[in-house]
Amino acid sequence: MEPKHSTSSLAYDQKLPSMSAKYPWFIAQNPQSDYQIFYTINNPQYHHLRRINELHGRQIRAYFHGWMILTDHPGKVVWSLWNLLTSKLIRLPSLFHKQRDSHECCLSSPPYQTASVFLLTSTKIPTIVFYRLERKRQRLKWTEMSYAKQLKRVTGVDCCLRCLTCCNGKVYAMTSAPDCIGTHVIHVDIMATGKSKEVVISLLPLVKVPPLFNLYLRCPSYNSFRAIKSFLKGSSTELFYIVVCFNDETRIGDVYLFKLDMTSVIWEEMVDLKDAIIFMELASDHCYCYMSIVDSKIGGYIHILGNMGKVMYSFYVKDRTLSLSYMPCLVQQCHVSAWAMLEYRLEVEHPESK
Repeated sequence: MEPKHSTSSLAYDQKLPSMSAKYPWFIAQNPQSDYQIFYTINNPQYHHLRRINELHGRQIRAYFHGWMILTDHPGKVVWSLWNLLTSKLIRLPSLFHKQRDSHECCLSSPPYQTASVFLLTSTKIPTIVFYRLERKRQRLKWTEMSYAKQLKRVTGVDCCLRCLTCCNGKVYAMTSAPDCIGTHVIHVDIMATGKSKEVVISLLPLVKVPPLFNLYLRCPSYNSFRAIKSFLKGSSTELFYIVVCFNDETRIGDVYLFKLDMTSVIWEEMVDLKDAIIFMELASDHCYCYMSIVDSKIGGYIHILGNMGKVMYSFYVKDRTLSLSYMPCLVQQCHVSAWAMLEYRLEVEHPESK
C-alpha cells in the first residue's frame, strides 16, 4: 500500500507511518522540537509529521537485531533500546563519561539472549564500556574494560577500536590507525564463562583492510585527494569496507567498495551493487545501513549524507558516477537517520530475510 503524503499537520499522529516497501525511508529529528519527519529518498518534498513519544528528547544512534539504540539529549548519558514492533523500551542506567567524546555503540545480540551485551567504544580511549542485558540477573551495572594490551599484541601499535558492527551473529570492529595502511579488522569475541556466567571479551585478529596501493596505480588522481575516510559495515551475512575520498574538507571525489569473503577471508572489490543500496552519514562514524531487497530502479547506489545532513552524495557503483542533491529546507534543520528506518522496514516487509 502506497503511503499517504502530507506536508503539515497540527495534530501529529503518534503512530509510525505505513512505509511502502518500494522506497528507502528516512527519519529526521530536531532536538528542539517534539515531532519527527518521515520521508522517502525518491521524493523528499513529501513527508509525514509524527510525534513518536519514545523518540521525543532522544537521538537515534543505531539499529541492531530489531532494536533502535537511543540516547537522551543533550547529555547523551542515558541510553535506551526500543523495539519498534513490540514498543518495548529498555532504559539503561545513567552513564557518566569521564571524557566528552562521541561514543560508538553496538548490541551484540537481541536483549535477554545469553551473553547479550550493549557495548560502547571511544576513538580516544582504548576501553570498552559494556552492559550485560539479561532479565534474570540482578544488580546489573556498567563495566569498563581496557583492551590496550590485547590490541597492541594484535597490531603492534597503540590504537583504538572504531566502526563497531555485527555480521553472522558476531561483533567486528576496525582499528583507528593514523592512515589506512596496517588497519586491522578485529573480531570482538564475547563469551559468558564460569558458573557465574561472567562476560569475557577478547579481541581476535580477522584480516587487514584491503591494500590501497592498487588504487594508486589504477587511479592517477587518487593521490591528489585531500583526505580519505574508511568505514566498516556488517549486514546479516556480509562485511563491507568502504573508502571515501575527498577533494577538500567537505566535497567527495570518489568512493571504493569492498566485500569480505567470509570463507576465504579475502577482500573483493565490488563493481556492482545490483539491487542493494548502502547509506552512510559522514558526520558520525556509526551511521550506516545496507539493504539487499529494494526496488531494482533505485538499487546499486551508495548514498552518503554530508555537510551535516544538507546534501546527499549518490555514488552509482556500476559506472562509478557521483551525483549531488540537496535536502529539503525543513529536513536541513534536523538530524537525519536513514539506516534505522531502512533496517526496520526490511524486517517488517521481508521477515523471511531475517
